[in-house]
Amino acid sequence: MQAIARFYLWDSFFLFMAADDYITLDDMYAYYATISPEIVGYLIKRGLDRQTAEDLTHDTFYKACKQVSSGSVRAANVRAWLFRIAHNCSISAHRRKTETPAAQLEIATIDPSAHMDEKLLAASIANYVAHDFSEREKEIFDLRIVQALSFQETAEILRLSKTTVMRIDESNIKRIRNRFGDLR
Repeated sequence: MQAIARFYLWDSFFLFMAADDYITLDDMYAYYATISPEIVGYLIKRGLDRQTAEDLTHDTFYKACKQVSSGSVRAANVRAWLFRIAHNCSISAHRRKTETPAAQLEIATIDPSAHMDEKLLAASIANYVAHDFSEREKEIFDLRIVQALSFQETAEILRLSKTTVMRIDESNIKRIRNRFGDLR
């Protein structure tokens, strides 16, 4: 197995391995430590309560570890693979519920030291997205903007083409700019 380089940057874990290397259970522990809060946040934004989101995050990593222990998981794009498992777990949880609460989209990564205008703008955008975007547009907005995933990762998670994700993301950004002006 080739050498594994680990870089810690802004409390995020990046694991770079050759595409032909396999993930180990030790690698999964490192992914759990760094990616699980992101997955919990993603599941909450999909309309689940915190406890259910945490339970589904554990289910996600349990399912992932079962596959990893079989020795069949390659290192290519593990983060997107984990989000895909979480996405599927959330769909199953929503199906099991008799009544699905409306998904609440909020931007949880607002810097507490940000100016009040920025907080109000972020809240306004979140409210606009939650009420005026379709479910697919919300999912793409959340994965691309809030979770900061790439087009390819988002496409893999939602099982869409990269072109479709890019087109919907561009449309989302255009609609937000038309409503709120250029946000740069």
